[in-house]
Amino acid sequence: MCRGGSEDHPKMARSRSANGLGSLIDVVFSKLLSQNKVSDLTSGFFVMVPKSLCIAPFVNTHISVSGGLKPCCEYADEHGNVETSTVSAAWRSERMDKIRKMFAEGKTPAGCARCTEREKSGARSLRDDYNSAYQYHLKQLSLTDVEKTVGDFPISLDLRFSNLCNLKCRICYHGFSSKWFGDAKKMGLTVGDKAVISSFKSPEDFAAQIAPGMQTIQTIYFAGGEPLMLDEHYNLLSDLIKNDRTDINLAYNSNMSFLSLRDKSIVELWKHFPSVALEASIDAVGELGALVRNGFNWETFQQNIATVREECPHVRITFGVTVSVMTIAALPSLCDGLVSECKAKLSDIAMRPLQDPSFYRMQVMPADMKQTVERKLRDHLAQLRMSHVGDECLRGYIQQIEGMISFMYDSDYSAELPEFVRMASTLDQLRREDTEALVEGFSDMKRVAETLTP
Repeated sequence: MCRGGSEDHPKMARSRSANGLGSLIDVVFSKLLSQNKVSDLTSGFFVMVPKSLCIAPFVNTHISVSGGLKPCCEYADEHGNVETSTVSAAWRSERMDKIRKMFAEGKTPAGCARCTEREKSGARSLRDDYNSAYQYHLKQLSLTDVEKTVGDFPISLDLRFSNLCNLKCRICYHGFSSKWFGDAKKMGLTVGDKAVISSFKSPEDFAAQIAPGMQTIQTIYFAGGEPLMLDEHYNLLSDLIKNDRTDINLAYNSNMSFLSLRDKSIVELWKHFPSVALEASIDAVGELGALVRNGFNWETFQQNIATVREECPHVRITFGVTVSVMTIAALPSLCDGLVSECKAKLSDIAMRPLQDPSFYRMQVMPADMKQTVERKLRDHLAQLRMSHVGDECLRGYIQQIEGMISFMYDSDYSAELPEFVRMASTLDQLRREDTEALVEGFSDMKRVAETLTP
């Protein structure tokens, strides 16, 4: 699923010429330089681009589980839908061209509010991830002739076949998880009359929609739902192998509950693809992990990570963490678990602050609780500085924790604390769970919420 509108993003793209982008021109932005609107966005070489620029609308299309088309999963508005348009037509639509032109002029579209908020507080944004992944294309990008910057089809697809999922995470909803359907019906929160929502009408419709780009696509990012549960995903990989397109970069966000679907083994299929990036989605370990992500099993997660490491050592494994009011105080134990049990490096852990639903933001905590959490996180960093002396990965991890602390203080959402407590109580009753026993500080938040409830 697109967790909190934040966790689903490609982790890499090969630095090679983009067949699908047409003729590109290297430019030096002297006017932007004079206005102090350029910066170095890459680690490998200096690329002159506006600070506000995002490469996503120049290379990528996000296809949601309901068929909506957007530059990325974070963007607020759709510019088309596969039911009423096509991927190709939407890619070259006036709405997409307007977004690109705004970026070319150094402006930020209103639909980019989520990334803007994160960057303001010092947290890493999806824009940062795209610009880092597509460094080569930033270097080749022409902002003086936007029409020549894009081809007839995106070179990157962020693909969601359906909402089919085995988990019903608290921060999720029916739109991203079929497993949520039963609870959503009882709560009056369904987004349709069926549990499973699909993006394309049929396998034939999907094949026809992506056929124009099959020779130029460079990266396909799979999320859901849970992509490793989807027939369409396995069938697409088989088709890519048959059509000699194993040079495509594969990227995933998966909850790592499964490594096969009936007789189809994902590790066997991945062996055909030299470039595979897997972001294993996890927010907490043990019982807390199972509370916030109903259906999650920490032991199964560990076993499947170990299997991928052993059988597909070329797969780049990272761990995607969506930080909410329920999990921020548990970040130290999550870090310890991933490093000790999953052989993770600190640089393999990618944290993103939850933004929606807003009542799950870490910012709903009262001021004194924020201070308590900050002390705990700073103690955690102090211990890491002693135990990871000389570890080059530590600096980036510290920056992420600092970003979470900064985001926590950046806004006051405490008025939404009663809604968080109400939702926790409702789900506890439906699922026979106990938030108070597992979420640190919940008892205090509950008491504060009572004073805020009209």
